[in-house]
Amino acid sequence: MYLIDTNIWLELLLEQERSKECRIFFEKIDSKLLFISGFLLYSIGSILLKLKKESVFDNFLEYLFKSQISIARLSLKDMKQLVLIKQKFNLELRLFQKSTLSF
Repeated sequence: MYLIDTNIWLELLLEQERSKECRIFFEKIDSKLLFISGFLLYSIGSILLKLKKESVFDNFLEYLFKSQISIARLSLKDMKQLVLIKQKFNLELRLFQKSTLSF
């Protein structure tokens, strides 16, 4: 299973510098093995709508529907477990300060 990050989707959707590499990846992997989180989907939608790329977002949603890519969602119980796992394994949360994508 592969959880695909926002940057990969946006690289492809916005036809950026490395979109060809992304396209090759998606062609090689069975779409039933791909996941996108609900949060990432909202993020992609927000970015595309802000850029006035409504049709790109609409086509993306249609693609997700047709390709049977799963949307991963965490329940409240799962979120609670996330806190416990972070504490148990002393995990570090790393947030990107600057996007690697150019618009």
